[in-house]
Amino acid sequence: GMADPDDLAVEGDEDNEEQREVEVLKLKEEPAHTIIEDSNRHLPLKLSATSDYMSFVCDVKNIAFAPTVMLHTRTYRFSVQNSSQLALPFHWRIAHPTDPRAPGCRAYSISPNTGTIPEGESQEFILKFSPQEVEDFTAVASCDIAHVKEGQEPLEIKLTGSALRPLCHFELPPSTYAERRTSLQPLDPKYRVIDFESLGTKVKNTRRFYVLNPTAEQYDFIWA
Repeated sequence: GMADPDDLAVEGDEDNEEQREVEVLKLKEEPAHTIIEDSNRHLPLKLSATSDYMSFVCDVKNIAFAPTVMLHTRTYRFSVQNSSQLALPFHWRIAHPTDPRAPGCRAYSISPNTGTIPEGESQEFILKFSPQEVEDFTAVASCDIAHVKEGQEPLEIKLTGSALRPLCHFELPPSTYAERRTSLQPLDPKYRVIDFESLGTKVKNTRRFYVLNPTAEQYDFIWA
């Protein structure tokens, strides 16, 4: 049966500071019902439970991004294995190790940021570095995991990177030309690609795009 808080009895003298609580259990009455003749039967109820501490395996301790041009993105993939017998909830935070207001941390993002890793399985994460300015990009990616096994080191990854300021930035949609290119020599990353799709011949196709000057100086330009 279920115990009601009001069913707790207290034994002892009112003037005696030492009192003892006695729990009194009362069975709740079953709701109104009708028993069908010869319908009684015993049903086995099997219960099971798993108890464990959270544990994980991650071989990555440091991630150093190569110099990256401003307004471009580099990615790094890594995995975390759940070595416990329970589902492992996680939540990532990225911050400067000493200065919580450091703006360089905003250049990093990780996906998925929050979720759960099933027991015995691994989760792949994608860390992106997208610098918008030339500044200090020192940061630490920390994963919040509760009920960690004693002796398990925190899941923390040190992040570093640097940004290069270009003379100009072309705001263009992504292109798959580099993957579709049949030449034996890979396309130099310095080149940007504009794809055109035409519905026929003798048709004028126009593409518009922006060019950003990320420097502190103005300059003249000419297309060749």
